[in-house]
Order: sequence, then C-alpha cells, then structure tokens
Amino acid sequence: MSTQLTLKALLDKIPATGSAYGGGSMTAASLAMACALIEKVTPNPQVQQETARFRALALQSTTQDATVFKRVLLAMRKGKRAEFKKNLRAATDLQLEIYQLAHLLLAGTKQAHREVKSDYLCDLKCARALLKASKEGAKALILANIDWLDDAAYTKKIQKEL
Repeated sequence: MSTQLTLKALLDKIPATGSAYGGGSMTAASLAMACALIEKVTPNPQVQQETARFRALALQSTTQDATVFKRVLLAMRKGKRAEFKKNLRAATDLQLEIYQLAHLLLAGTKQAHREVKSDYLCDLKCARALLKASKEGAKALILANIDWLDDAAYTKKIQKEL
C-alpha cells in the first residue's frame, strides 16, 4: 500500500477531527512542491535528478510525520513519558531534515537564476517562497518540540543545527 497521498487527500486530512496531520505534514508538502518547481525550471540534469530525490523524500515525509506524531499523542495520553520523548525526538529529527533540505535548496536556487530561462524565473521565485515557508514552518515545529521535550542536551544539539 502506498503511503503517498494525493494533494486533495492530504488537505482533507489536515482539518479532520483527531488527525495527526498538521504543520509537520505541510512543511514536507511545501518542500515537495518547491522541488517539483525546481525540477521544472532547471536545465541541469544532475540538479533535476537530485531534486527529484529530495522531492520523493519530502513526499514520503508528509505521511511519516503524521505517523510519528500520532505516536507522540498516544504516548502522551497513556502517560508513557519515555515513549513520548522518543517519538517527539523522531518528529523533531524529521523536521530538522526538512529544515536542512529547504536551507540547502534555498542556497542552490540563489545561484540558479543565472541558468534558468527568463520564462521560468517566476516559477523559481515561487519555489523559493515555498522553500522559505517549509524552512520557517519546520523551525517553528522544532522549537516547539524541543521546548516540550525539556531536555537541555538535546536542545543544545538541535539548536546548533538551526
């Protein structure tokens, strides 16, 4: 069974009662959409290939985030602190990966305007806007999660990477 959702299915899951889909899934979806635009506008086959790989990872992360966050919520409801912390760290690590990929791609797209055909510059700007949204959303979730975890050593490690 595929873990990838259509855009409509993803958007329908977000407001559903009891859904674990939310901000984390949307940061991943924004990253995936940005990757698709970068693939479209870049004339470089190597960049297209690498960006396609990032898009696949981001797409997978839309459901992976919800799965992990559902475990966070269940552990919290059951009062299983160790399980809660383990799963919240996993959710945080996933958002850190999204943050880092968005950061990497933003740096790459800064130089790309020289290679992109003028007809596609607006698409490149849209990709950059989606990358910024993905990066900022992931950072907001990371900061909320590390605050919730209340683990000084883990917080210090994560903050070094932001």
